[in-house]
Amino acid sequence: MSLVLGETISEIGSFLFSFWLYQVESKKHTLPPAKTQNYFHMITSISLPVALTSYIRSGLSSLKQLLIPTSLEKSGLSCNEAVSSYGLISGMTLPVLLFPEVIINSFSSLLVPEFAYYDTKKDYTKITFLMEKIFRITFLFSIGMLGGFFFYAKDISFAIYQNFDIANYLKILSPLIFFMYLDSIVDNILKGLNQQLGVMKCNILDLFVSIFLIYILLPVLGLHGYIIVIYVSELLNSGISLYQLKKITHFHIDFINWMIKPIFRNCIFLFNYKSSCF
Repeated sequence: MSLVLGETISEIGSFLFSFWLYQVESKKHTLPPAKTQNYFHMITSISLPVALTSYIRSGLSSLKQLLIPTSLEKSGLSCNEAVSSYGLISGMTLPVLLFPEVIINSFSSLLVPEFAYYDTKKDYTKITFLMEKIFRITFLFSIGMLGGFFFYAKDISFAIYQNFDIANYLKILSPLIFFMYLDSIVDNILKGLNQQLGVMKCNILDLFVSIFLIYILLPVLGLHGYIIVIYVSELLNSGISLYQLKKITHFHIDFINWMIKPIFRNCIFLFNYKSSCF
């Protein structure tokens, strides 16, 4: 109840604060009635389809969350064991893995107006330059977090929960950090390039696939099936998003220099550092 109440207050507070800022800014920038109507049509032509797909996504997401513990019960777990196992990953492990993403999210939403501006100017050179810079930073940050969670899973688990219950899950799911963090960046770049409907369609497809796999795998494989679903979901979502971005911008990602080499160097550094501590 505390979690639900906190989330509700957070959403209401965020909306009221944003609405207040909108009121303040709208008084500074007045438009003629003709232009106001024109902008209203442009905004609704984008916002209404996005809102509709968002509602569909929310419904599918709710169905997915309800289906997971029910499917885990079919694998032979009791109701308490199913809810506990589900909470161990979704309520304890994933929030820890996603917590550093607040650093990325703090600037990723600012990419939408930035890329929208250069897209209207048709300044594709600037768009390519920004994407290369953003991808490099995101790759380095994600790889650092990946290495930290993988090599220090037990330390992190004990520091937060005073037990080692999630240590193995932190190690198993840590490779997904790269795709989780990257997907947030790519989605906002696509929205800035007026591809918000494509982003929503990708998310809806991801939910349909996840629900199907949950229904098929969890009754047979139990918690291992849920981990497989998480992997498929994240890889599918990020893969489609990257494909959409490459199709629109023809941007080439240098995986060797931006990902493979930093991962290799990071692993050696963290391994040597951990060995020296002992």
